[in-house]
Amino acid sequence: MLGCGGGAKLRHSLTVASGFVENLCFSGIAYSWASLVFILKNDGYFSDLCDITANATDPGDIITLSGEWPGDNIIQADCSVQDEQFSLVFTVASFSTNFLRFPLGFLFDCFGTMATRLLATCLYTTGTLLITVSSPEQSALLFPAISCLITSGMLFYTTNAQVGNLFDSHRSTVISVYAGAFDSSAAVFLIIKFLYERGVSFHSSFLVLSVCSVIHVFRTFFLMPKTHIPYPLPDRYAYGVSCGGRRWERGGERGEKDGGGGERKGDVNAKYQKNAVLQKVESAPLQLQDKAGPSRPDQPERVTSFRSCVLSWFFLWHLVWVAVMQFCHFLFIATVNPIYVNVGLTLLTFIHPLHVHLHCRSLASQRRATAEEEVTNSGSKVTCNRLVGM
Repeated sequence: MLGCGGGAKLRHSLTVASGFVENLCFSGIAYSWASLVFILKNDGYFSDLCDITANATDPGDIITLSGEWPGDNIIQADCSVQDEQFSLVFTVASFSTNFLRFPLGFLFDCFGTMATRLLATCLYTTGTLLITVSSPEQSALLFPAISCLITSGMLFYTTNAQVGNLFDSHRSTVISVYAGAFDSSAAVFLIIKFLYERGVSFHSSFLVLSVCSVIHVFRTFFLMPKTHIPYPLPDRYAYGVSCGGRRWERGGERGEKDGGGGERKGDVNAKYQKNAVLQKVESAPLQLQDKAGPSRPDQPERVTSFRSCVLSWFFLWHLVWVAVMQFCHFLFIATVNPIYVNVGLTLLTFIHPLHVHLHCRSLASQRRATAEEEVTNSGSKVTCNRLVGM
């Protein structure tokens, strides 16, 4: 079991590496929906809605089944209703995921990483098992299955994004790599399709994916915190079940290590308060200084309320932009030909991480400039070297 002292760097390395594998193999697998549709259509899912015609001999007809008598070729002459059902599956899953983003974000803020990841693991296992036990006669199971897969993938990625806080100088790089891994995970269904064409049942493939839930459980208890990873990272920050009483929480130190040999509680709290002050200077917006002179030390600092942030034009326009991008993204995945989907996802794998990286650097530069201006106006001697690690 990993230690909390000398093994901190090893634990951080295992956390970021396992998080990359988790995002690459499990987080965004449902976004390669077109590859799975190929398998499902070939197995006859929603085929009862098709208009079946017998003894068709037109040159453009695609023969799919053999009739009862020799020479009777049963074909699917019109299966637009089947295609609509597959599109409806992804539409319902996308809507349910986006509708649940707010309550799931509230869950993550209030109950922390462990509770959120356990919920994500349950949803992921439920989704893969539903596809495993599904059949053409039970095609309706695809609706809850894909919804669970997309929702669980979003939760896995959200909880993994905070891993970048462990690496002060490479924070935005880790987030960008995770974003690329999330998009690249769409290749999992493409691999399942490749195996299916070579005789491997896709039910067996999804059973293997269900067993992989053990990986999520292991990371949840041993390589992820119970609450959140703060930024900037406090000194001697520890997480995982092996850390016992020396686990850090958002509000400070939960407890010291049993026995002697550690720092005094006052020294540890002083270091944590110092980091908390730096974090507050970084995240707080620029406050107007009093014209009469510098503010008194005992005067409480004004903090921007949550309501004012939600009602700000910056947030509202950003929300509109995200909604339009999500609409175009899901429409593209649900309706475009599978070949073009695979090509588009490949290009997105390289474009989206670059966009995330540039966006993170831009926000970091804005925060640094704001913090430096605030320090200059208040006459404080606090340096900003550790505010934003880029």
